[in-house]
Amino acid sequence: MKEKIKFILLVVLAIWIIFFSIFILPMLMGIIIGNIMFEENSMYLSILKMIFLIILLYIIPLSYFLKKLKEYNFKHFFVIIFLLVISYILIIFI
Repeated sequence: MKEKIKFILLVVLAIWIIFFSIFILPMLMGIIIGNIMFEENSMYLSILKMIFLIILLYIIPLSYFLKKLKEYNFKHFFVIIFLLVISYILIIFI
């Protein structure tokens, strides 16, 4: 029973990571890049807040998710998530 609950939570975490990388991450990165381009001095704190949000809501869950995937030996899911993350990072910066 505990294994089922852990697996369901892992699936929910995967859905959150995909949702965040598709909808929220590009928006946050756009705000950061826009603030850097306009070089407003009052926006540096805003940039730090956005970077903190990305780390808190995306990097930490992603690292936990990838660590848990190693326990389940889902190599295909690891490759899919990794390619998804790399593709969105490339889309944002190109």
